[in-house]
Amino acid sequence: MGDARVPWNKIVTVEDIDPSLLDSFSCGNEQMDNWFLTKALSWCYLGFCQVYIALGSDGIVGFFSLSPTSVRPVELTRSQRHGKNSMEHPGILLGRIAVREDVQKSGQRAGSLLLDEAIRRAFSIGKLIGGRFILLDAKTPELAKWYSRHGFLALKDSECRMILPMKDVPSLLGESGLL
Repeated sequence: MGDARVPWNKIVTVEDIDPSLLDSFSCGNEQMDNWFLTKALSWCYLGFCQVYIALGSDGIVGFFSLSPTSVRPVELTRSQRHGKNSMEHPGILLGRIAVREDVQKSGQRAGSLLLDEAIRRAFSIGKLIGGRFILLDAKTPELAKWYSRHGFLALKDSECRMILPMKDVPSLLGESGLL
């Protein structure tokens, strides 16, 4: 990451950092902090997901998790299904994403930059194993609006369950120079 606007030096997997660094992270959301502190490492070990850590000179800046998933055809609109009505559609789940609380307030757009990095990595994984969508579950309607500004679309019956079609990623991230 040679971009001067990015508030971290590198991104590594949670297994590749000193576990004592985990204790110093707080995004301000107790449920998210608790998951990160107590489950992130074990979920990776068990193969539920991979957690990527954005490391800066002053510790963990943020993290995101990715895992394989699928979307049921009934959740998709007709155009999103592309005629594939009887099979689940493969994708990559952006399960969790968080930025350290003090960095959130710094004006560095760390959340948007970390989301771009998560999308870039999910797209790369999708190119290796297949996948039509990046899927996420926004925790609130306000977050859903934020994700929609980053290209995510609400699924048919839920404003907070959202997808980003893989076909849209190159134009989305190509503009920012991340792809």
